[in-house]
Amino acid sequence: RTDVVTILTFLAPYKYAELCLLGKRFDLDDVVRQHYRDQLRQALGRNRGMRRTDQAPSHHVVMSNRLLATLGPDAVMDLGWYQLDLARAPWDQA
Repeated sequence: RTDVVTILTFLAPYKYAELCLLGKRFDLDDVVRQHYRDQLRQALGRNRGMRRTDQAPSHHVVMSNRLLATLGPDAVMDLGWYQLDLARAPWDQA
């Protein structure tokens, strides 16, 4: 069993601009947040699948507190059948 880690970072300026243009063109709300949600769902589904068993690897999601605050916790916490818990990274200890 090998644990899996997904690291979410801020988008490159060109990707952010592209998403904003698509959102404006097709009248999509929260297109940037949806992009992150989709990335995370894809990673979780690929690595854990819908049929979780005791043998499935654990999947850790890493992102900065600033990115989480920018997106809002519900952007990454509301992922349907996947349960996520927030934990403060050692380098973010206050």
